[in-house]
Amino acid sequence: MQHPWDDIVAAYKSGALIAYPTEAVWGLGCDPCSEEAVGRLLALKKRPVSKGLIVIAADWEACAHWVDEAFLSSSSMPQIDWSEPQTWVFPASPLVPEWIRGNHAGVALRVTKHPLAAELSRRCGGLMCSTSANLSGEPLIKDEQTLRAQPFASACVIVPGELGRLKSPTAIRDAVSGVPLRL
Repeated sequence: MQHPWDDIVAAYKSGALIAYPTEAVWGLGCDPCSEEAVGRLLALKKRPVSKGLIVIAADWEACAHWVDEAFLSSSSMPQIDWSEPQTWVFPASPLVPEWIRGNHAGVALRVTKHPLAAELSRRCGGLMCSTSANLSGEPLIKDEQTLRAQPFASACVIVPGELGRLKSPTAIRDAVSGVPLRL
């Protein structure tokens, strides 16, 4: 399936919200470096900035600069396993905006295993906010038809595609301790 990548990338760069399939649910994202775009995303979801957001990338190199340098050179790095889709909360570098961290010292990063989400991240400069496309407290969105029926859908660029194989959102683990934060 062909995607109008040039239009999607232009929308992303102009601050648009992008809805796209992920490993388990429909995601909603934007440029994590744009406070204005992230503010619109949080307002649309009715999600407080204090909770923080996950950021996805197609590969580790695209997001490593958001991890504290001391952690990168520590013995903890070998425990990070990207072979399965999971999100890791790393000690954040000073480059991570507060509107991404929320009230946390860490940053939640995932090297996505979903081919379309990875390509979207790659084409949009490497990083993409990734939160579920449902409003806070509402059921997760598992199909494109349900997504398109949402009142906010007209305010988003929708990248059509299929969900990945996971039945529930990715596990989240603390990168320092390895402790699961969400399974």
